[in-house]
Amino acid sequence: MGSDRPPPPAGAAQPRRLSWDVLRASAVLLVMLYHATWLAPRWHPELASHGVEFAYPVGASVLLVVSGYFAGVSVRRGEPLRWWIGRLCRILPAFWVAVPVTALLTVVFSPADWWSPTWRDVGANLLMLWQWKPQSHPFVDSSYWTLPIQLVGFTAVLVAARRRRGGAVRLLLCGLVVEVALWPVRVYAAAEPFRMVYDGLGLYRMHLLVAGVAVYLLAAGRVGRVPGFALVAACLAAHALQTLEVGTTIGVAFGIGAVCAAALGPDWDVVVPAVVRPGVRWLAGIGYGVYLMHQAAGTVVMRRLHDLGAGRSVQVLGMLATGIVLGWALTVWVERPAYRALTRLRDRMLDRRSPRPARR
Repeated sequence: MGSDRPPPPAGAAQPRRLSWDVLRASAVLLVMLYHATWLAPRWHPELASHGVEFAYPVGASVLLVVSGYFAGVSVRRGEPLRWWIGRLCRILPAFWVAVPVTALLTVVFSPADWWSPTWRDVGANLLMLWQWKPQSHPFVDSSYWTLPIQLVGFTAVLVAARRRRGGAVRLLLCGLVVEVALWPVRVYAAAEPFRMVYDGLGLYRMHLLVAGVAVYLLAAGRVGRVPGFALVAACLAAHALQTLEVGTTIGVAFGIGAVCAAALGPDWDVVVPAVVRPGVRWLAGIGYGVYLMHQAAGTVVMRRLHDLGAGRSVQVLGMLATGIVLGWALTVWVERPAYRALTRLRDRMLDRRSPRPARR
């Protein structure tokens, strides 16, 4: 879910399409609204009060679909291994900094009666062990759940990209069938080792990345409209099967529809007022940092505002502001410089191993 950007088409460079920035910024805001208005009051009842609630966890799901789409777009532009290492360079450094920083903020500023992570919890989160043994390794920030899904999904895309033409579609179908077929085993079989692997690798939401790649195949003309949309519909059916929540499934359906519109239709710049475009692009650009930093630290800010007598709206704005400020700092000070440095190192190492052909 890093700060991917749509690659320019072959030929003359063109400005980045606004559609994708609108999707990313909107999805990040939905994630924060869900955590601030629904999840935080249920985890901490003292924060509950009358007010508007957004009870649908759709924002992170839409971000996963977008990640799947751009995985399909960008992996075709060069050497797949180079692309895969680049994804790791984008995702992991910011995450590895976000975990201890969030833990430190939580320990220092949380009320005495709230749970605070230990350094053992920090280590387990850095290794992404929360779904392998959740009773022993609680989340430092619950937003982290999408990261193993992306890492496993990007690895699957790497494998698919190395196959001959047509193999990618079959691999997507096989992956979706395996995920759905194993879901009843996950739910009804009392097999802890199986649950650990299924949940730990994030297989329960792999269909969201598959949906994004399927949209890319549609947009690129690598699959026909009927089988392409059928694959997208199958991914949505898998989501409905696993969540059993009508409202959430409808929200994800709208999100996938928006991804299809962005990929297959014209840019949205004609409907987005010019005055808000810079803000949309800016928020989309720091979206990964905001996603990593907003939930745990923002909930602490909500509690402190509650103690000061602030109302529900101010508390929600407090989480949003916390996520944006900390997310901006993480993006500017960690994610971008780390990505630049690590990809330069990657290129030197890969070029030394297998030099690129000289341009004529």
